Amino acid sequence: MDFDDLFSALASDKIDMAISSITITPERSNRFDFSSPYTTTNQVLISRNDSSIKLSNFEDAGKYRIGSLRGTTGSIYLDEHLIDRDLMSKANLRLYDTDIESISELIKGNLDFVIIDEGAANGYAKQRPIKIAFTIPTNEKYGIAMQKGKELNDKINKAVNELLESGEIANIIKAYTK
Repeated sequence: MDFDDLFSALASDKIDMAISSITITPERSNRFDFSSPYTTTNQVLISRNDSSIKLSNFEDAGKYRIGSLRGTTGSIYLDEHLIDRDLMSKANLRLYDTDIESISELIKGNLDFVIIDEGAANGYAKQRPIKIAFTIPTNEKYGIAMQKGKELNDKINKAVNELLESGEIANIIKAYTK
C-alpha cells in the first residue's frame, strides 16, 4: 500500500493499524491513536555519491530539485520551510508514491536531492550510490498508527512496550537501518 493511502485505509476501517515509519504529529494524533514511540529520527537530504552540491544551510536547498514520498513529514517540512516561505518553487518539489521511485530519479540525475528519514537513508545507502548530504534535526518520533479508541490498541501498545523494554526494537533498528 502506498504510504499516503495508509491514513485513508485506517480512517475507512480497511486496516486496523499502520506500521511504516510513521511520525507521530499533532495533526495525525487528532485522527488516530498511536502506540508508544518506538524510535526517533531526523529528516535528511540525500544526493548521489558523485554530487558536488554542498549545502551550508537548509534554505539553500530551495534552489534545487527535490523528491519526496507523498504525504510524509519530509514533504510537509519542505512545504512549510521552503515553499511557503518562497525559498523554493513548488515546481522543484517532485512527489512520488515510493522511496524507490524518488531514489531512482535521483540516481538518473532528474533530482538533486531526496528528503527522507535518516534511518531509511542509511539503509538505502548500503544498496544504492547515494549519500546523506544534509541532516535536518527534526527529532521525529515513530509510532504505530491505529484507529481511534479500539480495544486492540491497548494490546498493540502493550506489545510495543514489551519489545522496547526487552531491547528487541533497538536490535531490529540497528540491524536494518544503521
